[in-house]
Order: sequence, then C-alpha cells, then structure tokens
Amino acid sequence: MTRSRLLLVPFVTELEWESILPELEKWADVATCDPPGVGEEPLPDGLTVEVGRSGENALEMLREWRTATAERVLAEVDRKGWEEFFVVGDSFGIENAVRVAEARPEAVRGIALGHAALEHNREGDRPTLSPNVLRSGKSSGTSPSRSADG
Repeated sequence: MTRSRLLLVPFVTELEWESILPELEKWADVATCDPPGVGEEPLPDGLTVEVGRSGENALEMLREWRTATAERVLAEVDRKGWEEFFVVGDSFGIENAVRVAEARPEAVRGIALGHAALEHNREGDRPTLSPNVLRSGKSSGTSPSRSADG
C-alpha cells in the first residue's frame, strides 16, 4: 500500500467529515458514506427507524441501525477494493467504527477513536484483533502531545 487508506465511519452523516476531508485527501485515500436512512442511502429491508421509541425498543432499533451502518461502510470498502485500511470514528460514530473493526480484524491496520461516547456491550467471547492493530500504536514509540493551550 503506497498511500494510507482511511475509512471515516460516520454516526449521522458523511458530512461530519467535510471540514477535514481536503486535508486528509492530501496524504491518504479516504472513504466514507452516509449510514442507512440518511441522504440517498435507503434503509435495509425490515429496518424501520421510528422517532419516539423508548426503553428496550429504542435500544434494539439502535443496535440494528448500527449493524446496518457497519455493513454499509464495509460495502464501501469492498466497492473500493481495499484489503487493508485504518478506521477512524468520532463521538457516537465510535461504536460503528468498533463494529467495523470487529467485522474485519484482518483488514484493519489501526483504529483511531476521538471524543468517546462509547457504549459497546456484547455477550460472549471478545473477538481477537489483528496483530497489526495491536502493534500499530506501539511501534512508532510516539504518543499524542498537547499544545500549551489545551
């Protein structure tokens, strides 16, 4: 892979990335898309999103929508023919990004998560991550730095 490949996983819309997309595209191939039911993206058969649901019904609807979002994002990866990529998720999109990484651990070279708003509950065994994901953060020997103003 000559250029990095970044998969920007949205929560609400691909427009979340609009302000930084030109900078990212200077050094990486970038893919993103709208989740199901947003913009031109249809909802999958059998999935309905209803405003006003509450309790367990709302949580189940959100789980189904997140699964459909991960599937839609992975379809974009397949459309581009990417075999390896970095996953980026922000805020409530983090859970969608984690689902993508879980679905394709052999393809994910690293994952960047920002502004965590993560509620990721799962039953059963945790999936194993690709050794590349585990090594990618440690191999550089660097850590994020903060500017003096925050």
